[in-house]
Amino acid sequence: MEVYVNETLLPIELEDEKTAFDVIKGISDFFAKEKVPQFVTKILINGTEYSFADDDSLKRIEIETIDKIEFEFKDIIGVSKLSIEQILLYIDLLKQYISENKWNDFFSNIEDSLEWIESGVNQIMEIFSLKQEIVALKKFFIDDLLNLKKIVSILSPEKFPLATEEIQKIIIICERLGILISKVFQLLDLGFTGNAKEDIILRITEILPLYDDLMPVLPEVSTLLQKACDKDAMEIIQKLTTLIDGSISVFLALKNSDSNIFENLEINGVSFDSFFDSLTERLHELVSAIENKDSVMIGDLVEYEFLPNIEEMKELLGELKNRLLNQIS
Repeated sequence: MEVYVNETLLPIELEDEKTAFDVIKGISDFFAKEKVPQFVTKILINGTEYSFADDDSLKRIEIETIDKIEFEFKDIIGVSKLSIEQILLYIDLLKQYISENKWNDFFSNIEDSLEWIESGVNQIMEIFSLKQEIVALKKFFIDDLLNLKKIVSILSPEKFPLATEEIQKIIIICERLGILISKVFQLLDLGFTGNAKEDIILRITEILPLYDDLMPVLPEVSTLLQKACDKDAMEIIQKLTTLIDGSISVFLALKNSDSNIFENLEINGVSFDSFFDSLTERLHELVSAIENKDSVMIGDLVEYEFLPNIEEMKELLGELKNRLLNQIS
């Protein structure tokens, strides 16, 4: 029997092990006691994936039937990042299904899933409680999650199709949750992995035209709402939140790759962190306005708050791209 750990063949000698569970538990216990503890994130037995939590299945697999066991181990940061990736996938699924505006069995277990997300985020925040930047994000994330739980708890087949503003409210909250949890991911990533500057330049190049497409139509939101064209207005707002999400991911990747690149750069006269907090507050106000069907407030926020911020963010991305190009050349 061959045992691989993170794709490396591990020389082991079996003693009293009789089942797959015995082998897996022994190896897992060994790596958990390392100076930097490692935890099992994937197990393959003869090419089939098994869960470490499924004791009964593992105990039924006898040693003689095993040709190869493959382990993936990660440290606590790796495990936390894996959890965040799963949360982001779930949020994307929720946006996808809610956009279809029809009942899906996915919604049947949504409250349990959001409870799992809340528990996971609380655990990550507790583990990294010394990282003040992460702790500062917790209130925003949990507040949004509670708001989302309150909205989706009343979903049922009879509620569909939902009103356009209800759909967009859920999508905007999901976008903001994505921004917040992505920032936690990047903060965990900081100092452990890098981001190729060429890749960041390419991403900025892809994003900048989206600003050019969006800025001219943002002032139209007020008019569209006045004309009762709610669907068209909400589509613009969704593009706005998606662009904000993508841009913040770029800023965080840059901060990870080279924190000095932000030297002497500000957004709207304030630091990036202050700008981010302010932007999150404006997004809260936008969701509240949508919830209250306050078309005047929605239009004012988009035109007088978000449009100037978007213009500032576009200029900053352009300047950062130039600095990266100068570094490479």
